[in-house]
Amino acid sequence: MSISHEPDDADSLIQFGMLSPVIDGWSEAYLDEHEPWFTFCRDLNEAVMKLFMDHWRDGEGGLSKALYPTAARIFGRAMNAHVSAILLCERGLAIDAAGLARSISESSFWLAYMAQKADQALSDLDADDIKNQIAREKELQRVSDNQPETIVDSKAREAVLETRLAGRKPPAIGAIAKEYGPSNGYLNYRIMSGFYSHVSQASLRHNFLPTGDKTGMNILGPHSKEIPAALYFAASSLIDCAGAYAAIVEDANAVATFVEAQSALDKLRDENMPMRDPEQSD
Repeated sequence: MSISHEPDDADSLIQFGMLSPVIDGWSEAYLDEHEPWFTFCRDLNEAVMKLFMDHWRDGEGGLSKALYPTAARIFGRAMNAHVSAILLCERGLAIDAAGLARSISESSFWLAYMAQKADQALSDLDADDIKNQIAREKELQRVSDNQPETIVDSKAREAVLETRLAGRKPPAIGAIAKEYGPSNGYLNYRIMSGFYSHVSQASLRHNFLPTGDKTGMNILGPHSKEIPAALYFAASSLIDCAGAYAAIVEDANAVATFVEAQSALDKLRDENMPMRDPEQSD
């Protein structure tokens, strides 16, 4: 199926950008062109929903910060990000979908950490949260130099937080990924960061359309050629999340299911995702 252009399409796109109703008509073409990827991701969504629903009440009645409920929330957030990535790709917003895939990847590292060293991982997650709260208090103090009462209150909260932190130094996400994540997990995370998420010359190339020798124009999108890469990263990261979560809840059948899912995804990648420079966009 090809994308058609009506005379008034340009006016609609100029007025509404990527929210233009014109994109609604293009979505069918994206779904058709990249059907194997959308089908795989929707099937994966069903598989992770089953795993989540099979164990969503594990640990019920315990502390909300205990292993099972914490892992379930991390897994659930990753599942929602995966669904969001699918919906973005349906509108050709693949660069933004790949940014969501990066957050799924980060979730997978924490879940893998919890699957192997639960108590230490939970302590580090708590310490990381407190460390960020302390950083926010320090920033509040910096911007409140003419509000002494605000500074006093903030420093009091900071002192309480420092006591709770108790000198703990949570590891950086890269250290967690390298130690507990899959062998290529942190590499993929860096690719998603550099080419899609972070503001960089590499990621900004997606918003530039070459029109001739050393010339071009800035664009908003769509970036339909990046749909396979975005869905691959989102699906692969979610499979890592699901495998780790299945290990945490000791569901051996689910662990095997997602090992098979990764093999199927790798086969899909090899057959349907041509090797191309991620710096080259639509």
